[in-house]
Amino acid sequence: MILKVDLYGTALVLEEFGKVIARGGSCVVIASQSGHRLPALTAEQNAALATTPADELLTLPMLQSDQVRDPLRAYQISKRGNSLRVMAEAVRGASAARGLIRSAPASSLPLSQGTN
Repeated sequence: MILKVDLYGTALVLEEFGKVIARGGSCVVIASQSGHRLPALTAEQNAALATTPADELLTLPMLQSDQVRDPLRAYQISKRGNSLRVMAEAVRGASAARGLIRSAPASSLPLSQGTN
C-alpha cells in the first residue's frame, strides 16, 4: 500500500499537474529525509524511478514484493523516487515550471522512531 500511495500517487499527481501548470508556475512536493537513508541504487534504478510513466511504475522489478519486503524499505524507495521524479520533471519542464521537494526531518516521522 505504501508504494501505491506514496510513490504511484505522487507520480500520478506530478504527471497530471505537469499537463495543466501555467508557464512560470511551481509545485511543492513534501518528502522525507528517509529517502536519503536508502542505500545507493543503480543508475538504471534511479532513471526508472525518475522517468517511468506513472501507470507502469509499480511493474518495475525493483518494486516487486520479493524486492521490497518491509514497510520502511517501501517508504524509503517511495521518497527517493519522489525526489528523483521532481528533479526529472524540473529538467523536462525547466522553461515552463519549477519543482521543489521539501524533506521533513526524519527524526520527526513515526517510521524513524520504530512505530507506524
